[in-house]
Amino acid sequence: MSSTFTVAAAPAATGSATAGKALYTGNACFACHGTPPSQKKILNGANLTTLTNSFKNVGEMTGYSFTSQQLLDMNAYLKTPNI
Repeated sequence: MSSTFTVAAAPAATGSATAGKALYTGNACFACHGTPPSQKKILNGANLTTLTNSFKNVGEMTGYSFTSQQLLDMNAYLKTPNI
């Protein structure tokens, strides 16, 4: 007897724009990037990869440490900065 089954992919992790906005404000990101963030070209690279790399490689931003969920939240906020 032969059986087949399908394994469903895990749902993609998502971020909360509201939580991301709180992180952006609470960490004073607006001091360099403006409010809303689009004022200082931060949205040009508003994707999770660019955001993660920025916190590893861009000047003063390397001093911050965020969890994977916090990065997802901040990314969600950058995609909808006028919430």
